Amino acid sequence: RRRPERRVVHAVRTADGAWWANLHAQVHSEERALADARTAAEAVLGWSGGAPRVLLGGDTNLRKPVAPGFVHLGGNWVDHVLGQGWARVGAKRLDAGPLSDHAPVLVELAPG
Repeated sequence: RRRPERRVVHAVRTADGAWWANLHAQVHSEERALADARTAAEAVLGWSGGAPRVLLGGDTNLRKPVAPGFVHLGGNWVDHVLGQGWARVGAKRLDAGPLSDHAPVLVELAPG
């Protein structure tokens, strides 16, 4: 969407057929952030054409993100990883250092 802030979801398909998507949702509005997550989920699932594994992650600006067709695989504060066709093996928060005001999230996954 373009207003009130421009928001996009980026996605790539890897050689194994999995899809990986990144979103930065609306800040300071839970309603708009939820709408961004929902719209991104619908777009990525449409692009993936029924691929067996799809990930949607990023700065959701939500404490408890919800995206139709996806399960929560890990996260911290407003940064989360959601997936379809993946099982969480482990997750942890990393040190952001001077790079960001958000601590990076490392989620270890396995097909499933």
